[in-house]
Amino acid sequence: MRGIPQNGWRCLRYLFVLSLSFSVSTALPADSDSLRYKNIVFEGGGVRGIAYAGALTVLENRGKLRAVERVGGTSVGAITALLLALGYTTAEMKAILTDLNIQQFNDGRGFFIGGFHRMARRYGWYRGERLEKWIDMLIVRKTGNAALTFADLHQRHRQQPAFKDLYVTGTNLTTQKGVVFSHEHTPTMTLKTTVRISLSVPMYFGAVFMDADNRIVPKPKKGQAYQVLVDGGLTANYPLDLFDTNEQPNPETLGLKLERPEQLQHRAVTDGVAPYPIRNVGEYVGAFYNYIIENLNDKRPALEKERTVYISTAGITPRVRRMRTDQTRQLYESGERAATAFLK
Repeated sequence: MRGIPQNGWRCLRYLFVLSLSFSVSTALPADSDSLRYKNIVFEGGGVRGIAYAGALTVLENRGKLRAVERVGGTSVGAITALLLALGYTTAEMKAILTDLNIQQFNDGRGFFIGGFHRMARRYGWYRGERLEKWIDMLIVRKTGNAALTFADLHQRHRQQPAFKDLYVTGTNLTTQKGVVFSHEHTPTMTLKTTVRISLSVPMYFGAVFMDADNRIVPKPKKGQAYQVLVDGGLTANYPLDLFDTNEQPNPETLGLKLERPEQLQHRAVTDGVAPYPIRNVGEYVGAFYNYIIENLNDKRPALEKERTVYISTAGITPRVRRMRTDQTRQLYESGERAATAFLK
């Protein structure tokens, strides 16, 4: 058999390199200028969740939500994650979060006497039943099933891409540990219960009581064992590591985090928490809250920056109240600006 001429070898090498480069180039995603995010995490933030709607609108318009499969969050971040997991559009989310007024969930008869009674029995001034009914309504609107479990949602996600797997954080005060609710950890638990737990601001809304098998205990009987669960923000207000493996940051995770304007300026220069001027009792409470939250969050600041959209709170505190229209607009636009800057 005759050998291949020298120029034949050159031709074959050229064709091989050409075919290899072609196969590599066609394997790249259409949007190759940035990562395709498969996970999104939302920080807790009190009444300021409308800022997330602004950021998500920009992300959606830029095609960054198409590949998302898993969403997670704490407190109001859990509500935002729930809406995204159920297939709500960003326009629908804007309307819901704009109208969100935590005070509308203040329930229970008798403000003083009733409040003290509920505090002694349920460890919260308000019952939280209106809050859970509101969560019910959000779930029913998209699924028709108020008792939807994490396993149910996972099955819907596998069949319809509009649905996404949900991960919610809570705090178990009995075991003194943070907990994650999802189809992997708690498949038979309902979404409404876990989001209610994550929104259970200590001393404000009553805690949620559960037994060791994750079953709700509505009214504990004398001697009955139960665990007390509350707001996930106590242990991880910004659970960016929800989808990390072996403490290795997942590059396919994008986080949305609310920051004071002073903290954003400070972060541009150095790590750590920015000073918080205190001139009155309101600022004292704000500084106290900020110190706790920031020190819970900033465990690995260097690994957070590259995958976090930092949204300015425009000086609006997380204090429970009904916000003015101009404050809502400020936060929404702040979310838009932050996401736009991140994607540049």
